[in-house]
Amino acid sequence: MVQPTELAENNRKGDEMNYIVGFIFIALIGYIFEQHRRIHYLVKRNIEQENLKVIQDHQYDTLKHLTNMLDNTLKALGYDYRQFDKNNFVKHELTPEQIQQLWQSQQREIKQSDHEVTQFDVELKKGGLYAWWHSFRDR
Repeated sequence: MVQPTELAENNRKGDEMNYIVGFIFIALIGYIFEQHRRIHYLVKRNIEQENLKVIQDHQYDTLKHLTNMLDNTLKALGYDYRQFDKNNFVKHELTPEQIQQLWQSQQREIKQSDHEVTQFDVELKKGGLYAWWHSFRDR
């Protein structure tokens, strides 16, 4: 026959086991929530990096177009910026054909730049940053 003290001791061991199992269960739930939070953070970080890359690419393309347009403007005025490093500021007269080519080149740059701005706006809308970028840009 089981002694009452042994029965009480077995119940106490069972209660301790229930506490341990409950503690492990709560720890696992906390671990799952932490992993969910970490995954959410990593996804958000990845989206931010993709948006940053889109913005950097746009800024690079804009700078490239502005540089080409400046080059075309200087050529239309008769100067070659590559000669400026050599302290050669001689103005050259352009033929009407050269001026027409520069005008067409300038128009192509403007169209390409406008197209890339449209592409950039589409990418920002995909990333959810369209309103933020335009409020930041218009300051």
